[in-house]
Amino acid sequence: MRKVNGSSHEIDKADVDLLYDAGWSQLQIAEAVHVAALFSTFNRVANAFGLQSQGLLALFESQGKAALGIGPE
Repeated sequence: MRKVNGSSHEIDKADVDLLYDAGWSQLQIAEAVHVAALFSTFNRVANAFGLQSQGLLALFESQGKAALGIGPE
């Protein structure tokens, strides 16, 4: 998905074939592209408006999943 965000204009049939070869369905590929593109869009909008980070990544790194309420450590 890095290629979707960083150089989507370079995606070609060979990239898609790699996913098919790995067992992905057309629907799974489409959903992954949509999710990656939406997150990229949301991040760019947030950055453009100067919205502050909530620090969730730092919290996760320092205290683990339990701190975010997403499961036991």
